[in-house]
Amino acid sequence: MNNLASNLRAFFDEKGLHYTQTGKEEEAFILPQRIKDSDVILKFLVVTKPEDSSISIYAKNLCAVKESGRKLLELLNEFNRDYRWISFYVDNDNQITLLADSNVTESNVGDVCLQLIGRAAGLANLVYPKLKEFAKESQE
Repeated sequence: MNNLASNLRAFFDEKGLHYTQTGKEEEAFILPQRIKDSDVILKFLVVTKPEDSSISIYAKNLCAVKESGRKLLELLNEFNRDYRWISFYVDNDNQITLLADSNVTESNVGDVCLQLIGRAAGLANLVYPKLKEFAKESQE
């Protein structure tokens, strides 16, 4: 396990956060977070990257869409213009995914990670109602 992952694990343990550590070298973490006023549970995947002292945070499971048509892509572009630090895109499984990347140090990796997860969760709560019209029937 790399030092960023080790420090992040210690930070999560200190804060009492529920997580699953994963990856060949235990370099990644999965943290669940419920979307306000819904049954949706976001899955935050935090990947530590010691080679460039960074982390990537993916928020998965926000919304599965029927198709990524023009109207949806325009809405995601609007989100990307309006909200800093977080990107929205449709992944290969037709899931709306949020992405945040940041440079970190071994001493600030926990704080930065928690701030970005909080920001992404807040934005997910904010945009989820606007994405419902694009959702597959099973999520509506």
